[in-house]
Amino acid sequence: MVVKIQQAAEDTERALLYNTNKMSGPEGILEGSDLEKYEEDHAQTGHVLEIVNVPETSNLRNEFSRLKMKNKRNAKGRPLEKPVFHMSVNPGETDRKLSEKEVVAFIKEVMERLGYKDNPYGIFKHN
Repeated sequence: MVVKIQQAAEDTERALLYNTNKMSGPEGILEGSDLEKYEEDHAQTGHVLEIVNVPETSNLRNEFSRLKMKNKRNAKGRPLEKPVFHMSVNPGETDRKLSEKEVVAFIKEVMERLGYKDNPYGIFKHN
């Protein structure tokens, strides 16, 4: 697998919009039965593989907003300028095709090794 770390972003909304636009789906983060229905209707487009470390009573957008406000309140000196970490993971030329479950496990391992294991994040698949 080829992991490419993208330029950090300062705007969580822009990062979420980028991913939802890439999915060619409805605005916002899809969850639960909405996600299941969307996957059935749009199997050929991208979709959310997993949302990690987000309470069931929330969503990724709300969790990012909450953490952004917490960062501003708790910052000693300047708050974090670019709170969005973005990476792409693609198969190498000689890699076998991984199942979605294997891709999620691989990404979770990468996030753990990078020190982001406990952070909220989304795993989006783009076709």
